[in-house]
Amino acid sequence: MPFPEIIDNSMREAWVKCPQFFFRKYVQNWDHPVPSVHLHAGAAYAKGLEVLRREYYDRGATPQAALLAATRALISTYGDFETDTAKTLWNTVSALVFYFDTYPLATDYITPWRSGDESALEFTFAIPLPIKHPETGNPLLYAGRFDMLANLRGALCIYDDKTTSQLGKQWANNWLLSSQMTGYIWAAQQYGFATNCFVIRGVSITAAGNHGTEEYIGYRQPWMIERWYEQLLDEIHAMLRAYETNRYPLNQSKSCAGFSGCEFLSVCTSPNPDRWLESNFARRAYNPLTIGA
Repeated sequence: MPFPEIIDNSMREAWVKCPQFFFRKYVQNWDHPVPSVHLHAGAAYAKGLEVLRREYYDRGATPQAALLAATRALISTYGDFETDTAKTLWNTVSALVFYFDTYPLATDYITPWRSGDESALEFTFAIPLPIKHPETGNPLLYAGRFDMLANLRGALCIYDDKTTSQLGKQWANNWLLSSQMTGYIWAAQQYGFATNCFVIRGVSITAAGNHGTEEYIGYRQPWMIERWYEQLLDEIHAMLRAYETNRYPLNQSKSCAGFSGCEFLSVCTSPNPDRWLESNFARRAYNPLTIGA
């Protein structure tokens, strides 16, 4: 399988977690036949919020009409996906309505940055890096997408929505050194936007069907962004060395079977991993520019 031409934060996190995991998921493109309910529900929720904002800010819909359009979009995106977890279709719709009630569109202090008549929703980027692809010779791209380039009481910020099972101190701590957020700020700066802050609104979806919300505001100093960028390039060089030698080390630690586990644990414990992959997994190409679209 060819080396990816596009790198995103999910891929670099996979590499840091375990090079073998990176290889299976993003080079060989193996994945579970049934997508993760967390990713599926999160994508449907994100689609609902995108439509909610676009209808209200760009098309002049009333808040109620925008919510109706957003709910329809969420249901269509969720489809007939079945799950026995908390993130059912009903609970995901309920979370969207909860967001709408908690942060009314007419009084929300976070609004989309606008260019002319269009809001900067679903901000997608793909930026060439000073590293060439081993086959094509083209620059590798660092890519991603965040929910909105936003105005926060006059400050220009990166904005992202997150669904979660639990809020609290640990949820907030997730963003202190988040490479995802650092990369978003770096990308916005490459496009000429003078920003160094980000805002995340989290909404919890629980088995009981009730919801909570928290808002986190963070900043990245120039030295933090520079450190992130230098490390990103080092990590990609390491990925390429592994690709050229076809040697992807295994993590082989407690994290292989930790709280969330690893979807390839059964593969790494099998004497015939390729046979196990063929019979229990499916190939699903990963493209950071279209994921969740």
